[in-house]
Amino acid sequence: WRQQNHQELQQTKLQGALDVQRRETEHLLEMREKMAEEVKSELLRKHGDTRAKLDEMISERDAARNELAKAVSNQSEDLTTICSKHRQETEELTSIHKRHVEELKGSHAESTVSIRAEHKETIDKMKAD
Repeated sequence: WRQQNHQELQQTKLQGALDVQRRETEHLLEMREKMAEEVKSELLRKHGDTRAKLDEMISERDAARNELAKAVSNQSEDLTTICSKHRQETEELTSIHKRHVEELKGSHAESTVSIRAEHKETIDKMKAD
């Protein structure tokens, strides 16, 4: 009877130790699961923050790209206007230059005729004398 009593006592002690270990294991599993949820939640929050910052940066980049394209377009229009104005001024200057050249040719021709006439008169006077 004593031995059986001793065995039952040992078995009760072992069962108690197993129950304590099972509860500790369950508690550790619950804690692990809770920590995993917290980590997952934190990672999702950080991912959301990172995604929001990335979206904001993409937005800023797109806005800067649009401003640059607008500035390039305006500059291109300005250059086109300047080139057109320059072309017009060049045509006007060319026209004025041609007119001056023609005027100088005419003036030169008149001077040449006048000089020849004076020269002929001078020669004719010399012959007469």
